[in-house]
Amino acid sequence: MKRQHSSSLLILGAAMGSLLLSTQLTIAQGSLTPPGAPAPTMKTLAQIEPRTPISSLPFNIKQPGSYYLTTNLMANPGGIIIWTNGVTLDLMGFELSGQGGSSVGIGLLANVDNISIRNGIVTGWLYDGINIGSSTNCLIEDLRVSRNGGHGLVVGDASMVSRCVVSANRGDGIVGGQGCSVLNSTAYTNGTNGIRIRAAGVVRNCGVLHNGRYGLMAEQNSMVSDCSAGYNGSVGIHVGAGGTVTSCSAYANKSHGITDYTGTYGIPGLSVVNCTATYKDGDGVYLNNGSAVKNCLAKGNLGDGIETIYGSTITDCSANDNHGTGIKLEAQGLVDRCAASGNSTNGIQVVKQCTVTACTVRENHLHGIYASGNYNRIDGNTVSENYGDGISLLFSAVKNIVVRNFSSDNVGYEFRVPGLPGLFGGPNVVGAVTSDATAANAWANFSP
Repeated sequence: MKRQHSSSLLILGAAMGSLLLSTQLTIAQGSLTPPGAPAPTMKTLAQIEPRTPISSLPFNIKQPGSYYLTTNLMANPGGIIIWTNGVTLDLMGFELSGQGGSSVGIGLLANVDNISIRNGIVTGWLYDGINIGSSTNCLIEDLRVSRNGGHGLVVGDASMVSRCVVSANRGDGIVGGQGCSVLNSTAYTNGTNGIRIRAAGVVRNCGVLHNGRYGLMAEQNSMVSDCSAGYNGSVGIHVGAGGTVTSCSAYANKSHGITDYTGTYGIPGLSVVNCTATYKDGDGVYLNNGSAVKNCLAKGNLGDGIETIYGSTITDCSANDNHGTGIKLEAQGLVDRCAASGNSTNGIQVVKQCTVTACTVRENHLHGIYASGNYNRIDGNTVSENYGDGISLLFSAVKNIVVRNFSSDNVGYEFRVPGLPGLFGGPNVVGAVTSDATAANAWANFSP
C-alpha cells in the first residue's frame, strides 16, 4: 500500500515538472513575424574609396579631400585648379596633357597649403606643368613632367619633391622655395636651370644633365649631396654662402663645376667634401672667402683645378691636367697634403699669408709651387720634374719662410727664393739648400 502511494506521488511530481518546463519554454519564445526588411551588409563606394573622381577638364577643386584621375585627360582648354587647403591629387598613372592648352596643367587660384600630387604624367602645357609655388607644406612625388612652355614644376616653402623626372621644359625643371627638399629626382634638357631652390634647402641623390644654364642652383645654407651634374650650359653645381656640397660629381659643364660665386666678397664660404670636378670650360672648383675643400679631385678643366680667395683651406685634394693652375689660393689660407701634376701653368700658386705644407707637385708646365706675395710659409713639400722652377717666389716677395722642402729634376731653379746666394731680393727666411739630407739641420731644404 505504501509502495503504491509512493509511486503515485512520483508520477504526479514528474507530471507537474513537465508542465512547469513546458510553460517556461512557451514564455521564452518571441514573435515569429520579421521586424522588417534585412539591413544592407555591403559598404558603399564612398566607404570603400572615399575619393572624388576627375574624368574631364577643366576641373576646379574647391573642397578639401582626395581626388583621382579616371583616364588620360587633355586640356579643354584648362587643367586642374586647386582653391582650398588639404588636397591630395592622385593621377593614377594617367597623363594630363596640355596639347598647347592656355594655362598650367595643375595650379592654384588661392594661397593654400598642404597639397599632395603624385603618380602620373604632366606634359605639353602652354605655361608651367605644375605650379603650386604660393603654397607651403606640399608633397610632389612619382611624377614625369615634360615639354611644358614654362617651368616643369614649382613648389613653395617647406615642400618636398621626390622621385620625379622633369625634362625638356622651356624654363627650369624643378623650382622650390625656402626649406625645400628635392630627393631622388632627375632634371634633363630643360631650357634654363635643372633644379633651382631657395635658402636652407636640401638636394640629395639627383641628376642634372644637359640643361641650358645651371645644372643645380641652391641658395645660402643649403645642403647638396650625392648629386651628378653634367653637360650643363653654365655652372654644374652652384650653392650659396654657408652651404655644403658632399659626394657630388660635376662633369663637362660650360663654366665652373662647383662654385658659390656671386661677385660679392666677404660673405661666408662653402664646404666641398669628397667631390669630383672634371673637364669643365671653367674652373673645377671655384669658391669665395672662408671656404673648405677636402678630399676632392679636379682634373682636365680648361681653367684652374681648385681656386679659392681669402681664408680658405684646401686639404687632401688632387688637381691634375688642368689647363690653368692646379691649386690656386689668394690669401690667408692653407694648402695641405695635396697633389698637383700635369697642369699647364703652376702646380700650386699662392699670393700672400698662405701656408703650403706636405704637398706633392710634379710635371707641371711652369713652376711646381709659386708665391707672388709676402708672409707665406712653404714647408715640407716634394716638387719634381716641373718645366719651370721647383719652388719659385716673385723677386719682390719678402718675409716668406721656405723650409724642409725636397726639390729635384726641375728644368729651372730647384729653389728660386730671393735671399738665397746669387738671387736678388728678399729678405726671406730660407733653409739652407743641401744635397746631403743626413747632414742637414732640421730646417734645411734638400736637392740632390
